[in-house]
Amino acid sequence: MSPALRRRRELGSSAALYRPRLGAVLALYYLYVAGVWLASDRPEEGLWLSHLSLLLAGFGYATGFATLLGGTLVGIFLFHALWCVDAVVWLATGVFPVGITYYLESATAAQWLATIHHFFLFPLLAATLLRARAFRRAAWPMACLLFALAVSLARVLTPAAANVNGAFEPPPGIEGSFLDPLLRAVLDAISGWGENAWPAVMVVCCSFGNFLPVALLFGLLQSRWKAVEPREQAHSRDLR
Repeated sequence: MSPALRRRRELGSSAALYRPRLGAVLALYYLYVAGVWLASDRPEEGLWLSHLSLLLAGFGYATGFATLLGGTLVGIFLFHALWCVDAVVWLATGVFPVGITYYLESATAAQWLATIHHFFLFPLLAATLLRARAFRRAAWPMACLLFALAVSLARVLTPAAANVNGAFEPPPGIEGSFLDPLLRAVLDAISGWGENAWPAVMVVCCSFGNFLPVALLFGLLQSRWKAVEPREQAHSRDLR
């Protein structure tokens, strides 16, 4: 296989991932999420990568774009997993062990409905990609790019007090951990480097401290996962 063909296959679409109806549902769900937070006078909430992931996954399924789906999975996996732990432990004990779902205490029914994708989106993406053996190496740089775009949008369009995507200071949920004093020391150290220094630090830290280990994990899982042949291909093979 030529390098050019290999590269196209690495980035290209996959018949096993092409699910336009699912893509449309996820995209519409994102519009609902954005609308709920807009109606709640908190429009900046729609720019969290955790919420944008619905739109990204929707486009990925609508096109069968494996690298976009993989990048979305890598970008949200740890964030959503920690969210789920925080929410489930709070529901069971009344304590927020991570501290990123505190807003659920006062959430309305509409806001609850706008946030339940944290429970199902990353398992859905993981199952789809692993079953089709469609997790690409390019998922890691795609996740880095998506996060960089999300941080840039938050930096330009949202108030610093909201700290969407950790665009202005260390993100919520790390208070009390070793990361909090470390990142705040970095923030102080680069205070004179210009307004773009902190967003760059956030992207680099997440790229290598979060996204790279997650991408390696899913690459390993895929190597041990039995492929599921798309029904169309299986039916065509059976007829031959």
